[in-house]
Amino acid sequence: MDDRIPALVFGACLVVGGTAALVWHVKSWRRHRQDDKSDRTELAYYRRQFSRRVQATGLLVVIGILLPISDLPRWKNYPGGWAYLMMVVLGLTAWVMLLGIQDLVSTRIHSRDAIKRLNSLREKQRELEREIARIKGKSPNGRPPGL
Repeated sequence: MDDRIPALVFGACLVVGGTAALVWHVKSWRRHRQDDKSDRTELAYYRRQFSRRVQATGLLVVIGILLPISDLPRWKNYPGGWAYLMMVVLGLTAWVMLLGIQDLVSTRIHSRDAIKRLNSLREKQRELEREIARIKGKSPNGRPPGL
């Protein structure tokens, strides 16, 4: 059995998966960009998210191409070149991981802020409902006084 097949299969999976993810990220960004309900802050968050995710998936595609190339037999004659190529692959992999961590932290912060805004709106809603109940309670017919 050829020793290059695992690297070729894994590289192909990275290329196909990365390309599919790129398409998905572009569609998602277009949807967020066209959303009329998004404010500037939200749109800026989605723009940064899109940038991180496109960069990470693009690097996965590059890594998927470099892995089968690094497994070619000609590298046996150039071990220094192969070592350099592997350092590049490891560096790109580390960069993808850093982008993933950054995306995780950014999403966590964004979600926490969104939950705070939602809780604030719920509290405002409860205040308004109490005010409505208070106004209705002052009138015998359930209508505001004077109607």
